[in-house]
Amino acid sequence: ITRHQFLADLHRVLKPKVYLEIGVQYGSSLILAEAAEIAYGIDPVPLLFGAPQNQLPNQRIHQMTSDEFFGQRYLTEPIDLAFIDGSHLVEDAMCDYVNVQRHMRPGGVIVFDDVLPYNAAIAARTRSPNGPVPCPPAYAARTPAYVAARSALRPPPTSVRLEVATT
Repeated sequence: ITRHQFLADLHRVLKPKVYLEIGVQYGSSLILAEAAEIAYGIDPVPLLFGAPQNQLPNQRIHQMTSDEFFGQRYLTEPIDLAFIDGSHLVEDAMCDYVNVQRHMRPGGVIVFDDVLPYNAAIAARTRSPNGPVPCPPAYAARTPAYVAARSALRPPPTSVRLEVATT
């Protein structure tokens, strides 16, 4: 089963009213939210504008980082289904989870993609001759204490781990 087949099945079963996707790229998974009332897409460099077949009237594309999106309070209703497929750095994925779970409808579902790196490029961090490149200030605050404090703002949803082998 591919990740798109898996997401299509989730859309069919859950029938989300509000869908949110972090990491839109060409919109191949965002288009699966065609039955949702609102499908939010967040990506600093979305490539779907070159793929008109993946654009629908219910989409609200936000060309910005997920931190910027959640800082601006664009959401007007709780999220029923969210797909986190943005930056694959653990601190970014964790921050996306913390932000998303604060806006979930009770019983909502959060799906992650590429949690385990499948190649060296995804696992790599940019390096300089003097060691790791420092994180931007927005990421510097993502210490375990920061994440724990943010998580305490709302009890986390019930988590279910489901491993799906995708191609």
